[in-house]
Amino acid sequence: MAAAPFARLFGIAGRRAVESVVPRRTFDDVVLPPATRRALDLALSQVTQHDLIFNRWGLAERHPTGTALAFNFAGPPGTGKTICAEAIAHSLGLRLLVVRYADPLALMRELRAMGAANALRARRKAPLRRATLLRALALYQQRFALPNGRVPASFEIITLTAWAPHESQQQPLQPGTATMRLADALGTVEQPLPRRR
Repeated sequence: MAAAPFARLFGIAGRRAVESVVPRRTFDDVVLPPATRRALDLALSQVTQHDLIFNRWGLAERHPTGTALAFNFAGPPGTGKTICAEAIAHSLGLRLLVVRYADPLALMRELRAMGAANALRARRKAPLRRATLLRALALYQQRFALPNGRVPASFEIITLTAWAPHESQQQPLQPGTATMRLADALGTVEQPLPRRR
């Protein structure tokens, strides 16, 4: 069921409904190349060891851009981005937010309002014909509508971070002066880089 704050924010009876759900898929449901799985395991260990790295080691005091970790998935539809996100949320004990729109047109309006309309330079410049729009709406409703008539949408949120050197930033230690290996602190196995030929 939708959480009350989201109901007030988005309006359940309106164009969209937001539901907070417990993820069911785990990494047992995901087929990943070994290198991708290792990268996800390493990222998850950084999340679970966040307190150690940022608070006990003091990185939060020296990191001027924040201490958040973002998972960014990219790829065409059907490559497992949503399943991976659900598995990550499950492994961290987090809930997912599922957005369902009253109809495809409400979804399209929302995408345009978010600035997520077609950004291609080579896109068609002429206005969309009404008949084309109505046919697209009918097909989307037919193929993706839920039993209650609403249409779901999944979004990939991309976070961009930029930085510039500053004297207040933490400086690297001299090689060989560390008192603990990062891989040991994270409880992972260090993966050596492939040798260059």
